[in-house]
Amino acid sequence: MTNHETRGNRTAGKLRDVLQPALLLCGIGYGVFYVIANDLIATAMWDDYSRIDQAISELSGTGAPSQDFLTAVLPLFMLLMIGFGVGVWKAAGSRRALRLTGGVLVAQGLMFPVWLWFPMTSRETLAQGAGGANDVGHLVLSMLAVLFILAETGFSAAALGGRFRVFAIVMAVTVVLAGAFVAVAAPDVAAGGPTHWMGFVERISYGAWLLWMAVLALVLVRRTDAYRVERPVPGRRWQVQH
Repeated sequence: MTNHETRGNRTAGKLRDVLQPALLLCGIGYGVFYVIANDLIATAMWDDYSRIDQAISELSGTGAPSQDFLTAVLPLFMLLMIGFGVGVWKAAGSRRALRLTGGVLVAQGLMFPVWLWFPMTSRETLAQGAGGANDVGHLVLSMLAVLFILAETGFSAAALGGRFRVFAIVMAVTVVLAGAFVAVAAPDVAAGGPTHWMGFVERISYGAWLLWMAVLALVLVRRTDAYRVERPVPGRRWQVQH
């Protein structure tokens, strides 16, 4: 191997050392940005929005004061999700289940623009019996999102095992149970009735998924760092010290 090739390999290796953790940290960045964009900025645009009793989807629903803002930042959410998925894929190595985790994350990110076609109708309009096809589409996308999340947590649990497997299963069960509560309360939105604790429980469900992403990112970054320390440097003699 020539000196030029060796330098090129080292440069490519250094680029991977920077890019791989950056992609994985998109999983943490997504959760942080989600909280800032939705539960801080978007809710501040409403005079009387309740994080405890109102659905998250109402923030981007038809006629919502925060709809335009959340539409504008959607591309960033999409990029963070796809970036994280690519990072998981690249960190998977020979673990097929982890590659599937990354693939599902990328697929979920690519679906984000579809949500713009199916915003939730405002609860005031729904109470007047004026819902439409957009609400049906929104419901279908919501169910699809749950399937994406269950696939991601399930594949990652199978790939990594150990304590992470237990953690991933607990997060998946939390998503399902909290989602079931929200599904039961959803008809009260259309009926114009009260939806006590709906928003709080939905945020528990979504928060469990965000926490799973953050922990998965940290686990894979740690493993990537360990690999970087132990791997051979092109052009040098190398031996593992046990």
